[in-house]
Amino acid sequence: MIAAIATRLRAGFASDYHYGVAITLFSAICWSSTGLFVRLIPLDAWTQLYWRGFFGGLTALAFVVARDRSRILGTFRAFGWRGWAFTATNTIGMLTFISAMKLTTVAHVTIIYSTMPLAAALFSWVWLKERPSRSSVIASVFAMFGVTLTVVAGAGEGALSGDLVAILMTASMVGSLLIQRSGTTVDPVASAAMSGFACTLCSAPFAHAFDLTAGDLGMLALFGMVNTGFGFILFFVGAGFIPATVSGLIAALDAPLSPFWVWLVLAETPRLTTILGGAIVVAAVIGHIMWSSRSGSETHP
Repeated sequence: MIAAIATRLRAGFASDYHYGVAITLFSAICWSSTGLFVRLIPLDAWTQLYWRGFFGGLTALAFVVARDRSRILGTFRAFGWRGWAFTATNTIGMLTFISAMKLTTVAHVTIIYSTMPLAAALFSWVWLKERPSRSSVIASVFAMFGVTLTVVAGAGEGALSGDLVAILMTASMVGSLLIQRSGTTVDPVASAAMSGFACTLCSAPFAHAFDLTAGDLGMLALFGMVNTGFGFILFFVGAGFIPATVSGLIAALDAPLSPFWVWLVLAETPRLTTILGGAIVVAAVIGHIMWSSRSGSETHP
């Protein structure tokens, strides 16, 4: 269904490039809804993870089945051990993302998470011997300063335990990117489907999965479908029409948008130091991607 809608929308754009930008922007909006859903749904993290994983995995799997049809088994057989390792690190990222947002503020989590592209570039230097550009190093210094300002100066706004879980979440997603950059071609939507179902399995022993109202279940279904399912599907479709640096730049908008929705709907206002730290991180990430795009010296991790 989502693929058919995307195909019809394509005819309304002046070029494939503009179409790709618009679709990728919608994916960033879907991903940025995490914090708002976590705050709106009055359930514990494990129950949210259980149903978000189930509905998100189901949505992504439906897309893969519609796209690949008779080749569906081959899609998953092609994963190999690296593909499954990529899925495992994604699963850890999904599990810790919601847990972090339950423990600290949405702003803290998204600011820490937005350092991922820069951290991936630096760790690629260590493990994959990919020497980072000067812009990566400079941007990383500014990003680390922004995160330090957010975590240290914002102590009392959130919780250190939540900030540490957010760091673990970011590290797991960096691991996913390193696996991808090691020469492994992984279908991101198929991997998202498996990660979603893995989250459901991991959460099952701790979740109160069936102790909820019809309204709660409806919100959880929307959470999984929009945030996990549509987010990955739209990014997969849109990124096929634009350069990787452009899709990376658009995806970085997840960081400022996530706390914005929470502020707009629930009036969760971050401290000035958090806003400043977040602005430094976002400026470092976007500046790095734009400079890399201009110079052609590096692609977005």
